[in-house]
Amino acid sequence: MLHRSSFAKFSLIFALGWIGGLVTSLATEPNWPVIGFTQVIQGVRETVDIQNAADGSGRLFLVRQNGKIQMIKNGALLPVPLLDVGDRIRNGGEQGLLGLAFPPNFTVAKCFYIYYCRWGDGATVLSRFRMGSNPNAALADSEEILLVTPKPESDHNGGQLAFGPDGFLYLSIGDGGGSGDPQRNSQNLTNNLGKILRIDVNNTNSGLPYAIPVSNPFATSATYSREIVCWGLRNPWRFSFDSLTGDLFIGDVGEQQREEINFIPAAAINAGTNLGWSVKEGTLDYTAQAGTVGTLQPPAFEYNHTLGYSVTGGHIYRGSNPRMHGFYLFGDYVTGRIWAMESPAAGGRVAMLKDTAYNISTFGKDEAGEIYFADYRGGSVYRIDALDILPAPVVSPAAGVYTSKVSFTISTNVPGAVVRYTTDGSAPDGTSPVFTPRSTVVKSEPFHLRTAAFRPDMNPSPIVDRLYKLRPESVQIGTGTTSFNDYTTIQLTSPTPAAEIFYTTDGSTPTATSQRYSPGDRISINRNLTVRAIAIRADAGWQPSLVTARQYYLRVSEPRLADPYLDLYDLVNLTSDTPGVSFFYRIVGGNDSSLAPWPGPH
Repeated sequence: MLHRSSFAKFSLIFALGWIGGLVTSLATEPNWPVIGFTQVIQGVRETVDIQNAADGSGRLFLVRQNGKIQMIKNGALLPVPLLDVGDRIRNGGEQGLLGLAFPPNFTVAKCFYIYYCRWGDGATVLSRFRMGSNPNAALADSEEILLVTPKPESDHNGGQLAFGPDGFLYLSIGDGGGSGDPQRNSQNLTNNLGKILRIDVNNTNSGLPYAIPVSNPFATSATYSREIVCWGLRNPWRFSFDSLTGDLFIGDVGEQQREEINFIPAAAINAGTNLGWSVKEGTLDYTAQAGTVGTLQPPAFEYNHTLGYSVTGGHIYRGSNPRMHGFYLFGDYVTGRIWAMESPAAGGRVAMLKDTAYNISTFGKDEAGEIYFADYRGGSVYRIDALDILPAPVVSPAAGVYTSKVSFTISTNVPGAVVRYTTDGSAPDGTSPVFTPRSTVVKSEPFHLRTAAFRPDMNPSPIVDRLYKLRPESVQIGTGTTSFNDYTTIQLTSPTPAAEIFYTTDGSTPTATSQRYSPGDRISINRNLTVRAIAIRADAGWQPSLVTARQYYLRVSEPRLADPYLDLYDLVNLTSDTPGVSFFYRIVGGNDSSLAPWPGPH
């Protein structure tokens, strides 16, 4: 698994819009896209990267942690992988085959690049493979190793590869692993851990299988690693370039408190950027360190660990659907939430679009710019689609029969949507009452609820229809006592106003044709019997209450001495709390053990 696992609940979001380090003013709320998913393939567990070759083939390439690069073409998974390096990788936890990139001129260059954790010492490897005559199979023995990075721990490997708009290859590497960057690698510019590197794979420098771009911030340094283009990262899990502007977006997995999206405008990439870790975790202080290089740039967006635990960086949408155009889509591996963010150049506002049950391990794009994501554990790949019709709001509770009253709520997770409703069965429209978010409405009469979501830029949602019927509260029968020593009477009551009570004493189920109870009447208990009762309201939508039943028993009270303190020769007399009883007795120790009628005082 690539990210730590846990659980999360909704909480606060922290966001900053940055242009040249200044917080921008926020204008009218954008029309956030409403998204749905289309499953494009299943059975591909542990997919960690999705790429296209921009070669007109329409193929999607799935990088699987076990070392295979598999291909989807025309909606089907090709049976043979493009490449399988399972024999040379260390796979498990956060290690494995992690990244893939095709050069912009792939159809001519006939090569591609991968990033993996090698077998043995777990060092990360950047290498190049060549293609042969078969467009769906790489030459397995053509590997050229370009860069090996030793690591002290097995986690925090980064692993994103991408060619930037400048034609250079960018590579993310984590801080070396362990808790809290124990070796302070992220701010140490003499090594490549906790960095994004940039190299020229089309040329070479003396002693290197690649060239250092002259525009790199430390290209001529004799002290710092010349490949570095930005630093101060913990575990950059997926970065991408805006295909329109060249801006760089980086998702960096946090330590204990913050997950972050970092943003570097295209014009600032060459200058080099310090993104703060491990001096900062997001905007929070973490570990003070002397000698850091460059101003610490705060994230464009961060969230705490009640919203998610492991950010997965995504892509800014530049496909054909105008509803998603210009939004950066990203997610969280643990909670499955997907957010949209404006480009920080436009304000950087963020909204949660979907709360899913997926382990979102990566996002990717096809040749048309449509965005996909992988469910790491579920083993499916989905395309993200923008909807034209709002999804129906969620109503709770379900339609049915309820006792005395109904408390209902209506919700929608669509940013900017308003829920309207009626309770008379009419169709809701733009003039219907607005349901206040996170509130509850209580109704004490039967009603027909109809509700829909509305937003000016989209078609209203389908109408949700719920019919709620009520029944009176159960009849209260007498008191708690059910055993008596004498004949008695009981009363029936209904807590529901305007309800009539019907009852039986023969054990049968009461109905509207049973004996009607008049308030104040008393029912005689002159034998053992069962009283059953219901309450009925004649108004439309009311159903009979649940049946209440109570059994009553008459028992003769035990006899006792009328005078328990007798003197010699006093008369013995018996009494009972039950009137009209007859007594029987025998003398203990006498010759006759049978019971005889009590003759009275003697």
